[in-house]
Amino acid sequence: MNLSGVGEKTERKLKKIGILKAEDFLQYYPNHYEYFPYLTYIKDLAHLEEGTIVSIWVQLKVNVMRSGKVTRIWGEDSSGDINISWFHPPYTVRQLKRGSKAVLRGPISFFRDKPCMFQPSLYSPEEYKELLGKMLPVYPSTSGISQRLLRSCVREALEMEIPETLPETVLQKYNLYSRADALREIHFPQSESTQKQAVYRLKFEEFYQFKKELAENYAAEEPNACPMKKSSLLNNVVIKGLPYTLTNAQQQAWKKLETELCGKYRVNQLIQGDVGAGKTIVGFLAMLLAVDNGYQAVLMAPTEVLAEQHYEDMMGFLKNYNLPYACVLVTGTTKQKKAIYRRIADGTANLIIGTHAVISESVAYQKLGIVIIDEQHRFGVSQRTSLQNKGKRPHVVTMSATPIPRSLGLILYGDMDISIINERPANRLPLKNCVISRSDRSKAWRMIYRQIQQGRQAYIICPMVEQNPLFPVADVQSYAEFLRKEYPPDIQIGILHGKLSAKEKASIMEKFQKNEIQLLIATTVVEVGVNVPNASVIMIEDADRFGMAQLHQLRGRVGRGKWQSYCIFVNGNNDPCERLDIMKSTNDGFVIAEKDMELRGVGLLLGERQSGKTSFVLVDVYHDTEILRLAAEAVEESNKKSSRRSK
Repeated sequence: MNLSGVGEKTERKLKKIGILKAEDFLQYYPNHYEYFPYLTYIKDLAHLEEGTIVSIWVQLKVNVMRSGKVTRIWGEDSSGDINISWFHPPYTVRQLKRGSKAVLRGPISFFRDKPCMFQPSLYSPEEYKELLGKMLPVYPSTSGISQRLLRSCVREALEMEIPETLPETVLQKYNLYSRADALREIHFPQSESTQKQAVYRLKFEEFYQFKKELAENYAAEEPNACPMKKSSLLNNVVIKGLPYTLTNAQQQAWKKLETELCGKYRVNQLIQGDVGAGKTIVGFLAMLLAVDNGYQAVLMAPTEVLAEQHYEDMMGFLKNYNLPYACVLVTGTTKQKKAIYRRIADGTANLIIGTHAVISESVAYQKLGIVIIDEQHRFGVSQRTSLQNKGKRPHVVTMSATPIPRSLGLILYGDMDISIINERPANRLPLKNCVISRSDRSKAWRMIYRQIQQGRQAYIICPMVEQNPLFPVADVQSYAEFLRKEYPPDIQIGILHGKLSAKEKASIMEKFQKNEIQLLIATTVVEVGVNVPNASVIMIEDADRFGMAQLHQLRGRVGRGKWQSYCIFVNGNNDPCERLDIMKSTNDGFVIAEKDMELRGVGLLLGERQSGKTSFVLVDVYHDTEILRLAAEAVEESNKKSSRRSK
C-alpha cells in the first residue's frame, strides 16, 4: 500500500478493518463529523445546556497542575474563567505554560455554577482558524490508527483517478453528483447540504448496482431442465375434492406456479403466506404435479415435528384420493434408513419429506424434479444450495410464514418470483388479542378452563424449560406442576420443549392432536407449523421478552379451526410495551413486519443473502425505499435502451 505514513505494522492494523489497498479508503466512510463553530465567550456558557460542545479561546492563568492521573488548568478570557481537566492528557497539554493561548473544544459542564470542561480537544489559534466552519470526518477506528492518519490516507486516495460507475444519462436525469465529487463530499464536505447530496448519490449507486446484477441474472434465465405438463388429475379431482375451497390468493398462487413449472424456464419462487393462510397446500400440489410428470419431489422442513406433520398430511392425501405414489419420511431419527435410501435412489419412493437429513451424503435421488423448502429463513444458504444440487437443476419453491415487508423482500428475495397468500380461509374468525399483567393471570387461567370445558384445547408458552434464579421468568416445569394442582385431574396437561427426545416430542404432539392432552405447556418449539385446529387459546408468558415476528408465529398456532380463538400476551414487566400494543391491535403479519422493521431497523435480517457480490454500506432498506424505486427505474430504462440498440 503506497501511501504516506503507512508501513508494514500499520498495514496489518488496516487489514483488521477491511482496508487492503488504497482504493478501500474511498469506501471507509465517516460515522460522524466534528464541527468547528465560531468561538464562544466564557460568560455565555451559562446560557447553554450541560453537555453542549463549544469552542472557546482562553489564556492560561496558572501552570499546569496534576492531581493523580488528572491534569487541571485554569483559563480565562475577557468575560470570565473556566476549569479544564484531562484524564491521561495528550502531549501538547503537558507542554502548556502560564500565559499560553489556546482554543479548547469540548462539552461543557457546571460545578457550583462555574463552567468546566473535561477532556476537550486543544488547538492553537492558528490551527483553529484553518478549521473554522468546516466538518472534519471521524472514522471508525482500530487501536493504533489515529484519526489524523486515516484522514491523511483518505486525502491521498481521493487524488487518484476515480472511475464513474453510473451512466451519464442517469447522472443528469436524477441530478446526481459524479462519483468523484460524491466521495470528496462524503469525506470532506463543504457543508451539511453537500454531504447529504453525496450520501444520496452513493446510496443510489449501491441500489443501482444491486438491481443491475439482478437484472443480469434474470436475463440469463436457466432453461427448464425438468419440463412438466399440467395434470387433469390435480385440477379436476384433487383440488375439486378438497374438503374446503381454496381462497382466491391460494388459487392465484397455484395457477402462477403451475404455469411456470410447465414453462420454458426453471422456477425459483417464494411463496410468502401469513400464518394460517394455507401456503402448504400449494406446495403439496406442486409436489404432486412433479410426481405426476415422472419426477421425484422433496420437501425440507426445519423441525422433526413439522416434518412428521407434513408427512402425515401427505399420506392422508394419497389415501383419500387413492393416488399411486410412495411417500417416505427422512429425519435424524428415522428407522430403517438404508432401506428408505435405496427406495429414493431407485425411484420407487417419489415423495420425500424430511428435515435437513434429506441433504445428507447418504441420500441420492434418481430423478429430482422439484425442491420445496418450508420456513426457508431457518436454513442457511449452504443447506438450501446442497438440496438444490441433489438433482440436475430442479425447480425450487421456498415457503415462508414469516411476513417480510415488501421493501425488504426486494432485497432478500430479489432473485426470486414472489407469490403472496394474504387471505385467511373464509370459515376462520379473526383472533381476539389482549395484553395482561402477571397479576391478572388467574383470570386467564379461568378463561382457558372454560374453553377446555367446551371441548377446545389450549397452549401456554414459557421462555424457559426449568427455573433459573438468574432469569426470573416463567418456566415449563414449574408452570405444569402448578396448574396440575389448580385444574381438575380430568384435564390432561402435557409439556413440550427442546430437551425432550424426538420420539417423546412426536408422542406428545400426537396426543395433543388427538385431544388426549387438553393443555400443552411448551417453549417456542411449537412456533413453526404445528396445526391443531381444535386449539382455541394461546397464552404467552413474558411476551415482552419475545420479538414481534416470533409472537406472531406463536399466535398462529390458534385460529385454525371454525371456533373463535384468543391470544393472551402476558407482560412480565410493569412498563408499557409498544411491541405488545402493536400485537394487540392487528392480526396482519405484513403490518407487524413493517412496524417491527420500523422499530428495530433491518439489523441482521439480511443474513446470508448478503454474502453475494453486492453488499450495502450506506443504505437503510426501510428508510431508503424511494431511492431503491428510482434506482430500479433507472436500471429498467437503461436495459430498454440497451435492448433497442441491440436490435
